Amino acid sequence: MIEEYLNQRLENLNSEKNKLKSQLLSIRSSISSAKLQLDDYVSSNTRPFEPFYPRKDFAYDDELASLNKSVTDLSNNFENVNSALKSVESEISTVQSCILEYKKLK
Repeated sequence: MIEEYLNQRLENLNSEKNKLKSQLLSIRSSISSAKLQLDDYVSSNTRPFEPFYPRKDFAYDDELASLNKSVTDLSNNFENVNSALKSVESEISTVQSCILEYKKLK
C-alpha cells in the first residue's frame, strides 16, 4: 500500500514536471518573440548609424513601455515556472529515495 502510494505520487510528479517543462518552452518562445518585436520597434524608430538620435522620444513612448513590460512579465513568469519545476524535481528525488528505502525494508 505504501509502495503503491509512492509510485502514484512519483507518477503524478513526473506528469507535473513534464507540464512545467512544456510551459517553459512556450514561455521561452514567447520571450524570444517579444524581444524581436521590441528590437524591431526600436530599430524602426532609430536613424541608421545614429543610434543615439532616435526619430522619436522614447521617454514618452507607450508602445515601447508596453513592449518592455511584456518582456519583463514573461521573464518573471519564466522564473516562477522554473522555480516550480525545481521544487517538483526536488520532491521527485525525495519520493525516489523513499521508494528505495522502503524496498530495502521489505
